[in-house]
Amino acid sequence: MVDMLDEDGTTPHASIRMEAAKQILDRIGIVKKEQMDINMKAMHGLFILPPKEEPKESIVTPVED
Repeated sequence: MVDMLDEDGTTPHASIRMEAAKQILDRIGIVKKEQMDINMKAMHGLFILPPKEEPKESIVTPVED
């Protein structure tokens, strides 16, 4: 069965044999897992920022056309 997976399709009736093997495995309880197991371990760095400075007073001068 492993050889059939690696071949280029030259084995006669390979798809029928693979389906039969799948049915046998299903009957004895070895089935494909339907649920995806997603575990993500995030490795994030911690950024320490300096304290905010108070905004400086700005001078606004009006512009005439």
